Amino acid sequence: MTGLSDDQRNKRRKKWQSMYIQSVIQDFIQLIDITNYNVTSRIFSTPLWTFLFGPLFFALVYTLDGLVMLCFHFNSFEKKPRGVQTSQMTISNIIVMN
Repeated sequence: MTGLSDDQRNKRRKKWQSMYIQSVIQDFIQLIDITNYNVTSRIFSTPLWTFLFGPLFFALVYTLDGLVMLCFHFNSFEKKPRGVQTSQMTISNIIVMN
């Protein structure tokens, strides 16, 4: 029994490296958010600033996190397994009358 071929080994290594870089970028985004919140909360201590800053940057962090994931996995959304054909789906309108 032989192990993985060199081609398979290289594919796995590239995928692992890509996932590692993605993980580091996503962790870095979270680190920037925590640091940014701590710094700005010391500078601006008004409740209004905290009320506006918290939710806006909370949403921004998760948006950036999703964009990083989309950038790293964009090609996987377009690939189809070999031999699988897409079926045509017909769309019909349904009218409900009361």
